[in-house]
Amino acid sequence: MFSPEPVVRLENAFREPFNNAVATARTCYSPRVVTSAEVDENEESRAQRDRIAHAAFVAGHHTILQHAAFQFVLERVSRHFLWSFLHSHPFYNSEQVSQRYVEVKPGHFAIPPLGQTERARFEATCALQMRAYQELVEILRAAPPDAFIEKTELLGSRRVLGDPAMDQILTEEVVRPFVFEDVRYPLDLVAELRARRQAGAAEEMEIKETPGGLRDVAILLAILKARLQLRWPDGPALYARLRLEMPALSEVIEDLEKTATFLRRLRAVYRLTVGSEDRLAPSYFGILALFMGYGHYPGGGAAELLGDYRAALGRVRLRLRECLGALGLPTEGI
Repeated sequence: MFSPEPVVRLENAFREPFNNAVATARTCYSPRVVTSAEVDENEESRAQRDRIAHAAFVAGHHTILQHAAFQFVLERVSRHFLWSFLHSHPFYNSEQVSQRYVEVKPGHFAIPPLGQTERARFEATCALQMRAYQELVEILRAAPPDAFIEKTELLGSRRVLGDPAMDQILTEEVVRPFVFEDVRYPLDLVAELRARRQAGAAEEMEIKETPGGLRDVAILLAILKARLQLRWPDGPALYARLRLEMPALSEVIEDLEKTATFLRRLRAVYRLTVGSEDRLAPSYFGILALFMGYGHYPGGGAAELLGDYRAALGRVRLRLRECLGALGLPTEGI
């Protein structure tokens, strides 16, 4: 048995649910509406009611039972139960106490039947989750100047192991209020783009930090995810969803994906063949071109690859401004 044991209390109920079910069944075959009172008038009508109820149930005529509504209050049940069952059930609504506004304290979560050692480990894990949740909320609520970094990481986060209910809580009670509903977040990202350029553009060969580089791509994707309220990691599935949700920008997003894929592939080949860094040395473009299919001998496609790299940076900058403009965000200085 769970500790403490769950509590279920009937709060409200539909008046005469059984009589109403039979009345609706009779109405299906009557030229007028049959009321609940009619099926409970006397012994004869009640006997008929019971026969009809049994026959309708056996025949599978169960919609007559769905007119009645009942409201229960549940206490000391797990959030996993709430998210995985109650919130996903198709035939009734459920509400829950918000962890965002009501602090979760020891003694207020369900503990399954466990041995002494397992119980101690379970309670320690619950305490760790509560501390981590509070620390994350405090960081985001304090809104330091660089809070957009943590918010961007949240947009691209994904659950690898653990309870999917906790993942859903993270989305609804942290990401939604502090990222999706934060009107300043996309503006902070635009300001970050502008500040990077005003501080002095990174060298052209800095594939991540240079204007039009991979950092610009990541920031743009974060802005689009926030606008569409998506918590997805960057990748092909995200680009497909963006094209679906924003058909007017479909071609722009498709070109952005191709260009970003080229830049990521170039960086991956560089790291595998030269060194694990983001600053590309032009002197190595000959060997990079060979591995990327630009030529059949070292150095043969170096100039072409370098030209494609510079063109890719230009296309990212162009697509960035197009997307920002379509979202109504400032593009000056970008």
